[in-house]
Amino acid sequence: MMPQSSLLVLFIFFSTSQALCSDNNGGMYMPNNTYKLNLITLAQILFANATEVHSATGMAGIGPDKVYGAVLCRGDSDGSDCHKRLTKALDEAINSEAGYSNSLQSNRNVTYYYDQYQAQISFSDQDFISSFSNVPGCTMNTNLNSMTATVVKPFEDLVTKLLRALADAVVSRAEKYAVGKAWFEETGQTVYGLTQCIQDVPYEHCAACLDGIISDRQSKIASGQMGVVILGLWCTLRYETETQFFTDTKMLSLNAVTRSKTHIFQWNNSVLVSVGGFLLVLSISCMAFHIWIRTQQQREKTVFKLRQLYLAIQIAINLWRMGGTNPEFSLYDFSQINEATNNFSIDNQLGQGGFGPVYKGRLSNGLKIAVKRLETSSLQGLMEFQNEIQLIAKLQHNNLVKLLGCCTRGDREKMLVYEYMENKSLDYFIFDIAKGARLNWSKRLHIINGIAQVATYLQSMFVREFALSRQMYLASAC
Repeated sequence: MMPQSSLLVLFIFFSTSQALCSDNNGGMYMPNNTYKLNLITLAQILFANATEVHSATGMAGIGPDKVYGAVLCRGDSDGSDCHKRLTKALDEAINSEAGYSNSLQSNRNVTYYYDQYQAQISFSDQDFISSFSNVPGCTMNTNLNSMTATVVKPFEDLVTKLLRALADAVVSRAEKYAVGKAWFEETGQTVYGLTQCIQDVPYEHCAACLDGIISDRQSKIASGQMGVVILGLWCTLRYETETQFFTDTKMLSLNAVTRSKTHIFQWNNSVLVSVGGFLLVLSISCMAFHIWIRTQQQREKTVFKLRQLYLAIQIAINLWRMGGTNPEFSLYDFSQINEATNNFSIDNQLGQGGFGPVYKGRLSNGLKIAVKRLETSSLQGLMEFQNEIQLIAKLQHNNLVKLLGCCTRGDREKMLVYEYMENKSLDYFIFDIAKGARLNWSKRLHIINGIAQVATYLQSMFVREFALSRQMYLASAC
């Protein structure tokens, strides 16, 4: 029986099973308890998110039953294939029988390995998400052939150059995935490579992770090996000689260009003129490059803030899914909202807010709703979304518009679902000559009193939240 406080990391690859890193066969058994239920529920959330962006991280539960998880599909997989592999991975991890799967066991972890290097899932009752450690890992020879001794060094240099170029590309891309190829002139063969990080890992940790496994590669395998995969918790790499193991057609290409040394230095007047022109162009290029670098740095900072905020939002939503703090708060599927608003028809648009449009809709059960669809590029909008999700459990007042729930789809869609106000907003009555006449002073005083009650309620809630946050900060500092 596997103890609950174990780290479970599975690299799942579906074809013929074979022992990769261990010949110790066995499965994992967990009793039907709260920890297992939390794990399965968290897995379903992460699998759904991974179908959109190929990876996801999160946590669920509280206390000793809290579960941390991370999942990853290879960047060239489609959503349905990714979800299928991850679902089968979880089933194999929990229900596999001895002899069917392959495991590597130690005091506090169980690791299963399969073929094809297509997907991986990781769960633990320990917070491995904040540590960014790439262990446990696995290094495998995927091609048993080796280069001859005379060409081993240039081959290893070419592989390292290819992998480092792909690592640089990964760090600069939101999907944190890159593939490429390089021509090995000595043997007339093509080397294909792949590098990938889980999208939720910050850019600096992704770069450090890939740099680590690239630097350690030659210490873990025999020199000149023609095919290798290194699997880790946060980042992976693979290269193959003469075998394109991924489906992407767009890839980074490193082509060796040979030049004759006899034509490098031919110093004459025309060359001196060319050198002068080159230096001028180089100076202008350097200035342009400096400006571009500053722009890219600002862009990366913005992207990093957005990714961190996306992660905070997802964690808040996960807590809603698992905690059940407010049974009246719902997490809607995108298909439900799309159908309710008639595919976000312009006829259903109620207006345009500061962070996105608002649509009227009707759910299948007849309930009328108002949907605020946040702009994906609005940092303030995402902060508003996060704040409303985190505070809804505490804000309960008759004079506040009721937030019924929310809807997310990957990083692209963030929506808040409110109750629909049939009689529109208060200003519709106050500033209309005919309707304003209906508001006598008694009704106006009643409205003012209601607004004051809400203001007092909100102030008390914010003061309490501030005091609680301060206590938590002081406790952590001690």
